[in-house]
Amino acid sequence: MNFARLLVSFALLLVNFALLLVSFALLLVNFALLLVSFALLLVSFALLLESLRCLLVSFALLLVNFVILLVNFALLLVNSYCTLSLALFTRELLQSRKKRT
Repeated sequence: MNFARLLVSFALLLVNFALLLVSFALLLVNFALLLVSFALLLVSFALLLESLRCLLVSFALLLVNFVILLVNFALLLVNSYCTLSLALFTRELLQSRKKRT
């Protein structure tokens, strides 16, 4: 009877040791997953910073485009004024030639 109890106790000890090894393996897997998650968090943060940089560059380009649009509008006004002035000058020149003849 004592020998049977000893065998059962030894078997339970082996089962406990096996469970301890499985628990340790799961702990290592959890630690590896934690490290992978932390690495992914760092990558996500780096991508967020890169996205922010791209957003700032896009905003700067938008401002540059707006300034170019304003310059183009000013040049259009100058061009219209010069065209009008040239048309008036040409009309006066033609009228003065008609008056001479």
